[in-house]
Amino acid sequence: MLLETTEKQARAWGYSCHYTKTSELACPAFKSAGHIATHSRDFPIAHAGQDVPIHNDAMEKALYQAPLNSRSDKFDLADEIELVA
Repeated sequence: MLLETTEKQARAWGYSCHYTKTSELACPAFKSAGHIATHSRDFPIAHAGQDVPIHNDAMEKALYQAPLNSRSDKFDLADEIELVA
């Protein structure tokens, strides 16, 4: 439901692409909703004084064929969640 809501809002704002960075656990849910993985990101995070390697996948879904005057930037779910929080 959250994913459907964010896609609907992204369309209303004129975005042509829904973009997210997903954990390995969340990847299947986004794939079943029509997202495709574009690349993996490997990076360390600090934990207890050590760097721990983690990764996530960048995924996106075309929302519609964009007309020439539409927004060309991507709707990033993480950015919108940070705005609300």
